[in-house]
Amino acid sequence: MDDSCDLRRTMACPPPAKKGKSADDWRIYEHFLELAFQCRKQNFVGSITFLSSNTKDYGKPSEGLIQEDENRLDFSYHSYIAGTLKHIINDLSPQGMFIR
Repeated sequence: MDDSCDLRRTMACPPPAKKGKSADDWRIYEHFLELAFQCRKQNFVGSITFLSSNTKDYGKPSEGLIQEDENRLDFSYHSYIAGTLKHIINDLSPQGMFIR
């Protein structure tokens, strides 16, 4: 991640960035995005999941605040560990069976 990412996010303030707020959350998120990008660039086709209970900054998964990033890098966002585990188990299941 380079300084241009910091400047871009600071100026645009997309989630989780907010004016007057610490940069910690969005720096973590930018690092996640870079990691996801590098994985996809290396042809990784497995599941990538962003897990955060911080719905105040990232929104609830159903709100779509980070949907553009999800679509671009083909990852899923969950705000609770149970949703993440279901996603991972489904991905690993040889029958492709959905676990409720």
